[in-house]
Amino acid sequence: MTLTTLRCTFTHEVLTYDDLEYIAIVDEDIGRTVTNDAEAVIAFLRGTSHGLGSRPVVYRDTENTWHGLAHDGYGFTGYFAIGASKVTDAIAQIPTPEPASMGYDPRS
Repeated sequence: MTLTTLRCTFTHEVLTYDDLEYIAIVDEDIGRTVTNDAEAVIAFLRGTSHGLGSRPVVYRDTENTWHGLAHDGYGFTGYFAIGASKVTDAIAQIPTPEPASMGYDPRS
C-alpha cells in the first residue's frame, strides 16, 4: 500500500450533471497548489470512499478559474485547459467520457 502525501489543501465533491458524475475540486490556496500537486491529488481521490473511476476531474485554481486534471482511472496523466468561471460551465466543456472503454459506467 502506497501512502499519498498531499502538499496542497482542497475541498472536493462528486457532482452529477446530465446523469454523469464528475469530481469538482476547489484549491484552498494553502501549501502547494492543486496544479503543482496534481499527481498526489489524483492518488488521494482514487483512495477516497467514492473512488476515481472514469469520473472527469475539474478544479478551481487559485485564480478562481476552472480547469481539468486528466487521469486514466489510476494515475494523473496531464492537464487540460478549460478557463471557465463556473463549475457548470467547466463540466459542460468536457467531452462525455466513454464508459465502456474505461470499465466504469457512471450512468449505472
